[in-house]
Amino acid sequence: MQGNFIYINWEQVNNLVISYGITSADFVNGMPDVPQRIVLIDGLLEGNQVNGHTRFQTVTGQNSVREFLLSRTDSPKMWLDYHESDDLDLMMPSEIAELLYMAHMGTHYHLPLYSKLQNQYAYLATTSGFVKVYYRQMGTFEHILDVSLKRHLRLLHSNRWMMFNRPFSVSDVPDEIIQKLKTVFSEADICV
Repeated sequence: MQGNFIYINWEQVNNLVISYGITSADFVNGMPDVPQRIVLIDGLLEGNQVNGHTRFQTVTGQNSVREFLLSRTDSPKMWLDYHESDDLDLMMPSEIAELLYMAHMGTHYHLPLYSKLQNQYAYLATTSGFVKVYYRQMGTFEHILDVSLKRHLRLLHSNRWMMFNRPFSVSDVPDEIIQKLKTVFSEADICV
């Protein structure tokens, strides 16, 4: 099926994965836990609260965050998770400026995994469909990739065998294959 592919480029130094074809549903279904709180750094999308210190919109509550991450919008989503409700109040003006820079330029000035926020992700979607995600734990990306690969295989099967319309079960991708793919991802741009 045309367009049924995954593109991945992994920058090991920054734990940054640039991808195409991994949907927000793959991301949500692959992460161990949906965050309780996220801060929206682009200023284009509305959350359910505003942080008084940073003036960023936030989304609070696991169900609200899940709903936001899965919602369709015209603007690309750019966000970071954070641990406690007052963590944003500890950010220095220079760190707030770095987040604004990242939202505007689509790349980091300093690595956006802050110990103050205890964030696991920094998520930057683009208008062209590419997504840049900084991961604190690369094991999370491995699971998200597994979920996405299985979805792509099911989609490929359902489009080829529509007349039989049987459920198609796909087992997890073995860890050895994921590890081999990871070495290739860091060496060159890869499409699977």
